[in-house]
Amino acid sequence: MDMTNRQMDVNMAQRKPLHAWEPDIGDWIIIHGWVSHWFGVVSKIDRTTNSVEVIRAGLPAILFSYAEDEMVKNTIKINVTRIRNSRTKYSVVKNEQAAMVWYVP
Repeated sequence: MDMTNRQMDVNMAQRKPLHAWEPDIGDWIIIHGWVSHWFGVVSKIDRTTNSVEVIRAGLPAILFSYAEDEMVKNTIKINVTRIRNSRTKYSVVKNEQAAMVWYVP
């Protein structure tokens, strides 16, 4: 069987503007700082205050090894508008229609 003329287009990643992001549980948020970076996962969405609760950690592997009390201790609340209007502090990764989408400023 001749495989030389076969072609497959796979959309593995896309880029979208951060201001277009709509939060979902499980979205991966990267928080950029001067000295450190935090990695987090959206754990709760509060539509009344337009905010999300994010469980954060300094390293992604640590994030998924937290016990319940550590999750509570490392949960922060962030306003969605603040994330969307960010110029450099936040970026979001989520899975949409079987493709990774990076929401970046």
